[in-house]
Amino acid sequence: MSKRSIDESLRKPRVISGTPLNRTINLISLGIFACSGICWYLYEMWPQSKKVHKSLLEGKFDDSPESKFRLQSMRYLLSDPQYHELVVKMQKRTYDKERASKNKEKPWYVKAFTQLSKDEV
Repeated sequence: MSKRSIDESLRKPRVISGTPLNRTINLISLGIFACSGICWYLYEMWPQSKKVHKSLLEGKFDDSPESKFRLQSMRYLLSDPQYHELVVKMQKRTYDKERASKNKEKPWYVKAFTQLSKDEV
């Protein structure tokens, strides 16, 4: 095989660092960070956000005692294995009832009324 001489100046660079594209990418990312910082600063200095922050510190958006109690009781009941078994049994019963009601044959008078309504239309 013959060796071919390749001009190294015409080859594409294998690494992006130090190229104009790398500098452009860095400038774009710096601009995005700067715009994000300016937007954050403007939001923090906005009077409405100060009011919201103040009401948040005062506890305006906290949960009511009733909802806290409800959440605690749900956590306890869901962690109890007996309660979990009870819920599974109840779900199975409702599923079986729904299945039985779908497979149940309709009485003669329901069939007659549905037949009449189909004939009228």
